[in-house]
Amino acid sequence: MADRSPTTYRKATVDDIDILTRFRLMFLAKMRSEPSEPTHLTEAIRSYFDRTIPSGEFLAYLAIRSGQVVGVGGMAVYELPPLCAPRLRKKGCVLNMYTMPAARRTGVAGQILDLLIAEARDLGLSHIHLRATDEGIGLYRQAGFSEPRFLEMELALEPAAHG
Repeated sequence: MADRSPTTYRKATVDDIDILTRFRLMFLAKMRSEPSEPTHLTEAIRSYFDRTIPSGEFLAYLAIRSGQVVGVGGMAVYELPPLCAPRLRKKGCVLNMYTMPAARRTGVAGQILDLLIAEARDLGLSHIHLRATDEGIGLYRQAGFSEPRFLEMELALEPAAHG
């Protein structure tokens, strides 16, 4: 049975890097069905948060219930050159949405998403995008997300050989 204690939400700070790293690793393990991640990945994630939280390039919210973090969601913020409109093309990429299994289906992810959307509006972002899992697609559609108008394509680049 899910814990129905009151949930509080707050914006993450650099003091929360260990929590954000732990939740990112849980999210990746779930997506990849792997039990654990190598130490170098843990350090790379921690370094990313250490660099991008103070600069505002990454922001996150924590859901706290009964003194424990039960959910996390984040957004990478970036800027593209203007297209046809003169305003800046700042965008956000929602990622690392993860709710502990016992807290799922209690509104935690929806509240975190609402906070991220409000923050995106406050920052003047023009769009927010994400990659939805099968479990999360209903939540994102309910929040107003839709399939992109243009097909997103990807090219995986191998590191250049230095010799």
